[in-house]
Amino acid sequence: LTSGLVPIISNSEMDSYATKFLQEFCPEAIETPTKLKVEEMLRKKGITVYYAPLGDDVFGKTYFAKDKATVYLTKLGFGEQGEIEVEPGTILINLFKHLNYPDGVYRNTIVHEAVHWYFHRNFFELRLLLNPEETHVTCSKGNTDIFDSDTQWMEWQARSLAPKILMPKKAALKEYDILLEKIKAEDKENGVVSDTFDVNKRLLKAFAAFFGVSKESAKIRMIELGKKGFDGIENYVDGDYIKPFVYNPTKLKKHQTYIIGLDDFL
Repeated sequence: LTSGLVPIISNSEMDSYATKFLQEFCPEAIETPTKLKVEEMLRKKGITVYYAPLGDDVFGKTYFAKDKATVYLTKLGFGEQGEIEVEPGTILINLFKHLNYPDGVYRNTIVHEAVHWYFHRNFFELRLLLNPEETHVTCSKGNTDIFDSDTQWMEWQARSLAPKILMPKKAALKEYDILLEKIKAEDKENGVVSDTFDVNKRLLKAFAAFFGVSKESAKIRMIELGKKGFDGIENYVDGDYIKPFVYNPTKLKKHQTYIIGLDDFL
């Protein structure tokens, strides 16, 4: 029965599901470029967000039933912890992850948890009938606390949908064009001729800042939306920054990178 409640979403349907989510939570953001006010948006729909002292590998939790949880009683109240009764639709966010990661990761985590609540709560509510102790889902980096195929599918869905909700397709394409024209106008005003690498790096930085996401997430979204040249910038290999490079896209498969040093090339 629970398996029948797991949404079946293909890659090609992800943007339509992101639109479905936004139609419920923030319909104006579907076509108008907007930095989502994620906490305010969720609060209007009865979803409460708390900071909490979660485990080292845990980014967030979503509750599907009443329970008790230890949270920070003030927004940034280190040491001021207390146990409260949480209602269904409560999201806990790891405070230390928020402080140690860029703000874009925090925003992505909140939307990730909200995706579980909106698309997956029927699944977890039914599981709750089978096991009253399963009041919540715990999300760590790439995994959940329940290791079965159904939950892994839902975790993949939440990871895939969150960036598309933060950067909706129509709005993202509009903002891309706006930023590109702005960069071109700045260069013209300053009498500068920028190369494609420089333009894309500036565009990516501005795009990520506008939507409140990480540059990595923005880069992936740009590529998904069919924008060229972003594969060759902002790359790291084993933590080392790789200078921008050009390549023949017909020679590489998706997500494949092959780099040779200048000495070897010569």
